[in-house]
Amino acid sequence: MFSPITSPAAVKTSSFDTSWSDKLTPYKIKDFCGDVGPTVPIPKTPLEIFQLFFTPECLKHIVVESNRYAKEVMTAEQYDTWIPLDVADVKAFFGFHILMGLNKLPSVDDYWKQSPIYHYSPIADKISRNRYREIIRYLHFAELKEWISFSFLVKVANSAIIFQVCVIES
Repeated sequence: MFSPITSPAAVKTSSFDTSWSDKLTPYKIKDFCGDVGPTVPIPKTPLEIFQLFFTPECLKHIVVESNRYAKEVMTAEQYDTWIPLDVADVKAFFGFHILMGLNKLPSVDDYWKQSPIYHYSPIADKISRNRYREIIRYLHFAELKEWISFSFLVKVANSAIIFQVCVIES
């Protein structure tokens, strides 16, 4: 679906000299003559803004990779109890995170506390704390074998590439 990031050795270096020098040379920058402004219709709702960044294809990819990762790391008994993610779950999960950013509590567990000071119904009434923890544990954007031989940062880099591709394809 998406190819993993290439190694640094595979990236071409530029053909011009970038070393320091005391010699100053003038450089002419061409005038900008392209179209300006948004190239997509301006969203009218928060949901439309979200959908600009998370296309249906992107969300399906996250679902596939998260379910694949859960199956790879869980034991057979654990996986038997796993409820596979679907696109609605991922959308809701991201929505919960947006709500958590708007209504910050000292601890993630506080959203599910029974105390009226902390309990946050828009989240606690829609998803159990255990299901939330399962999703956050197994949420993945790239296949495990694509990044396991590289540094941990490749996992993040692959996610950034996937995000770019999802936005460009839409």
